[in-house]
Amino acid sequence: MDKKSDTGDIPVIGNQRKLAFISEGTADIEGQKNSEEQAQNKFENEKLRRSRKSLSDQLRSNAALKQKEYRKQVKRREKFNRLDKDELKFFKDIEDNERREEKEMESYLNNKLTSFERKKKLMERNKSSESAATPTTPVPESSSINNKIVKKKAKKIKVKISGSLNSK
Repeated sequence: MDKKSDTGDIPVIGNQRKLAFISEGTADIEGQKNSEEQAQNKFENEKLRRSRKSLSDQLRSNAALKQKEYRKQVKRREKFNRLDKDELKFFKDIEDNERREEKEMESYLNNKLTSFERKKKLMERNKSSESAATPTTPVPESSSINNKIVKKKAKKIKVKISGSLNSK
């Protein structure tokens, strides 16, 4: 039932100490308070020592706390990265539009390139047929200029019309 504590002759019931009353004639209140505080501290320290967990229990509880914290962090991180169906559709539409525009631009450039090459070949054929039709004049070999084929330019005929255009 009543146990005597290590702090003196104050009886202890369960986890609580019985209060020690001061008799009516003593006036040393401060000393009594100090001794009660020391006794209370010893009692609480002893209670903590007896209620301490074993090392394996402490490790398990620490691991559980760390796991809970990790899950919270993962949940917070994933919370910001999740997209709903409408958002996913929106981003896919944007991506599809960009791809379509790139393909259109590529096909446009390829068409322009092929038409340019056709025109270039046509111009080269026309130049080669003109060069075969126009006679070339050889440059004298004694000159210090490199031997090149010189094309004669066709002379332009200028026609002047005289007279007045305002005839009545």
